[in-house]
Amino acid sequence: MKRQVNRLIQASVVSASLALAGCSDTDSPQTVRGPLDLRYNLQMSPSQTGGTGSKPEKVKAIHFYESYIIVETTESDGKVIPVDKIISFTWSR
Repeated sequence: MKRQVNRLIQASVVSASLALAGCSDTDSPQTVRGPLDLRYNLQMSPSQTGGTGSKPEKVKAIHFYESYIIVETTESDGKVIPVDKIISFTWSR
């Protein structure tokens, strides 16, 4: 369990670094501005999924990159979502 928590922290640091390094609007090939209702599901491991499920998350903007997506939430934090982990990803206004 301790090893899993340590790996989760390491992954969070890498994700935050990617978000800070690549957040400029000019770097993003496509940006959708909100307010938006976002729903997504991710394959976290072979036996575990995560995401919003059927309940939408309020977001300010979604920035699409080649291998990841940055989501700006209304609580002024953000998320980096790896494209290769996405099961489903939808939004509406």
